[in-house]
Amino acid sequence: TYVDADRRIHLVPSGTATQALQVIESEVTSSFGGESWWQWRGLLSKPAASWKATLTSKATGTVVRTLSGGEVSGNLTARWDERDGKGAYVPNGTSTFKLTAQPADGSGPALTVTKTLRVSYGAVVRRDFTNYDTWTPDGIGDVMTLSPSGVISYRPGNGTGGLGKPMSASGWPSSVTPVPFGDLNGDRQNDVLVRFSSGELRAYRT
Repeated sequence: TYVDADRRIHLVPSGTATQALQVIESEVTSSFGGESWWQWRGLLSKPAASWKATLTSKATGTVVRTLSGGEVSGNLTARWDERDGKGAYVPNGTSTFKLTAQPADGSGPALTVTKTLRVSYGAVVRRDFTNYDTWTPDGIGDVMTLSPSGVISYRPGNGTGGLGKPMSASGWPSSVTPVPFGDLNGDRQNDVLVRFSSGELRAYRT
């Protein structure tokens, strides 16, 4: 038997090759913030004997996490908590999700699904504060500037040497010295140190 795209069940005569293992429908969901996760769910056309999913960092090309499961019919769900195999958060940036599932009846090729995702609430990457699309970290270093009129701006990096449009905040004394810094309070966000002309040093959460 197999299920088609309209969810109709078909009976296949004995000795006739069944259809290949396919995804009838799928969805990607995610949660950001304290306990971040990313999930892929797919409705399979027939049972799978087993499945394996790898998460690969685009920046390093290394597999940061492998997920796997046994026999499954109906919905196959793979959820990643954005941590590596040792339980540590992976650095922010783009990753590739690749899932492979073997058909339980041994007929046809393995199912392969590939998705691209962005980790924005993992381990901080130095000088990475934002991006122009979602205003969240993207694993690419940014530039901070201070104008003579007291406007501090983030210029998001694009990963190839270019800079995006500035994201600005006015009202700062032009005599301050802003210094992009790492995560000072453990919230997985880079922070900023600001030195005032009086010698006072303040830390600002971002």
